[in-house]
Amino acid sequence: MNDPSTDRSTPKRRKEKRFQVESERLRCRTTSDEPGNDHVSEGITVDISPSGMRVLTQGDFQSGQPIRTELLTNRSHGIYRGNIRRVEPWVGGQVILGCSLRDTIPKRVLHELASEGIINRRNDGRFSISHPAKVSWPLSADELDVELQDYSSGGMKVRSCIPIPANVRLRFRFQSSGQEVIVESKLAWAHHFDGDWVSGVTFTQRDAPSVMAETLANEPLAGGSSATSSTKLRQLLAMLTL
Repeated sequence: MNDPSTDRSTPKRRKEKRFQVESERLRCRTTSDEPGNDHVSEGITVDISPSGMRVLTQGDFQSGQPIRTELLTNRSHGIYRGNIRRVEPWVGGQVILGCSLRDTIPKRVLHELASEGIINRRNDGRFSISHPAKVSWPLSADELDVELQDYSSGGMKVRSCIPIPANVRLRFRFQSSGQEVIVESKLAWAHHFDGDWVSGVTFTQRDAPSVMAETLANEPLAGGSSATSSTKLRQLLAMLTL
């Protein structure tokens, strides 16, 4: 039997309540739980559950690596051992670490953080944005002009003049900050609306949420709000699912 303190296998995912951190108020200090590596990386906690968390930090981390993370406000809320399940690159050389915990965060700690308004039940938002794009699929004669209308962690809403086909791989292509962005997806639903077709597509590539979040960070949202404020950045981070 594997020693749970050294086993790097991915634990079975459990469905449990997760909490979003409000206004970057829960800081963290993360270090490797391996001998000879005691470098401490400062960061912020994006969201937490009793058996997992995501943190935004800097440093050289790898999937499967054992770590220790201390949760902090104006005081310490404990040090928790776990393993990194996923490393997502973020803007400015930062990374988002999706971590499973071997040390469960006590309900008492979660209740304290909730009562102080530091954490809230997490809600993945949809972000409205009007952005021109082109979509193609295997055997299509040409690219179809579409309008991207919103994004979420799971997919996009798209408006087009003709129906987008189902059961094929869709390749969306558009420009953001002078660079070409390509995202692959598949059709989830569609309906006829006001002379056009409105469709929902589901991302099929693993890094699509981070690609879309970084795109949003560089683009104005509907209504002219900026995606670079701390509140909006926190919402964008919430798009990156474990």
